[in-house]
Amino acid sequence: MSETTGPSTPLVVYEDGHVDPPLSHVMVGLPELALLLGFVLVVAQALRARRRGRDAEAALDPEAPLRVGEGFVVGTVELAREAPCAVRVRIDQAGTETHTKSGWTHRWAEYDRETEAHPFYLRHASGERIRVEPGAEPLLVDAVDAWEQTDTLLRTGVAELSPGERCISEGVLERAPDPERRDGDRGYRDMAQGWVLRPAEGERLHLSAEPLGRRHRLRFRGLVKAAVIGLGIALGAQLLVGTYLARLFAGEPIRAEVESKRHYTSRTSRGGTNQHWEVVARWPVSEPQVRGWERYAGDLDERDWQRAREGRPIWVRHVEGSELATGFGAGSSVPLVLYALFLLAALVTLGIWGGALRHRRWYEGKLVHTGSGRLPAPETA
Repeated sequence: MSETTGPSTPLVVYEDGHVDPPLSHVMVGLPELALLLGFVLVVAQALRARRRGRDAEAALDPEAPLRVGEGFVVGTVELAREAPCAVRVRIDQAGTETHTKSGWTHRWAEYDRETEAHPFYLRHASGERIRVEPGAEPLLVDAVDAWEQTDTLLRTGVAELSPGERCISEGVLERAPDPERRDGDRGYRDMAQGWVLRPAEGERLHLSAEPLGRRHRLRFRGLVKAAVIGLGIALGAQLLVGTYLARLFAGEPIRAEVESKRHYTSRTSRGGTNQHWEVVARWPVSEPQVRGWERYAGDLDERDWQRAREGRPIWVRHVEGSELATGFGAGSSVPLVLYALFLLAALVTLGIWGGALRHRRWYEGKLVHTGSGRLPAPETA
């Protein structure tokens, strides 16, 4: 592209196969911003996971005090009055069989899950009775107690948080009215204050019969690994747009003049030809005590090449000490082929980080079991 108002106005053209500004700034700037925000988010989540892991392990100490705020509470499960259970999860699985040269294998895959949750209590080592209000969909980390096969291809399992079982809970602890601590029957407003654990806003309450610290430690390691791998790819991607960045931040516009121009063809590795519309620009050496010219040669498209008449002023974006980063134009353009590779690398990086952020442990996703042999036949009464 070119902008001209007269023969004395410097020609604003950019090299063939480049994206001109300001579009080049948008095309490079948006992926760069996404990479920066993605890296900050992954690092922040990694630090949070490390902190939560430490807090989870500290909560196992019987001497650990109860504190208001987000954290962990460890205690023995006690049912609330008239509650049929604390938390019960029913999982339905469907079975499939596969026959290969090596023999039969089978697979049970979850297709439905129902959670029944009621407020319950945790008896803390200090003797305090903490009311747990788990919400509709708490996340229970516990083994399935037993499987019942209801059909050749169907079975059901139940995982339950039972009275007397030690439970580690992760949520927000606060002082609030406890309906089982009220004085007589004077109503809700006269309920005594007690400890109440609820889910954090936008999250599910985590309940586990196993230490939750390991879950957070594994998440921390996974996020750190993803951050390092992604950062390496992202830094490598900067080399692909390095000339654009150098022109943008270290370049300065130089009013030059067209010294010469030529058209020639070159052979490709596959026997084809490429058309070159080359322009050579020159401008005086910047040091007053040195007499001479600095020059830059680059290819334009045919239309701009025809407008670049010899002796015509033309803008060159000059980067001191780097002819590779210098280019035609008052601003900074980006090579389209290298930009495509840069964008691909950025998308790969964001995919790695997004996958790490979305990754869920086995107990957070669909429950699947595999085994050798055919599906067993259901037991008959």
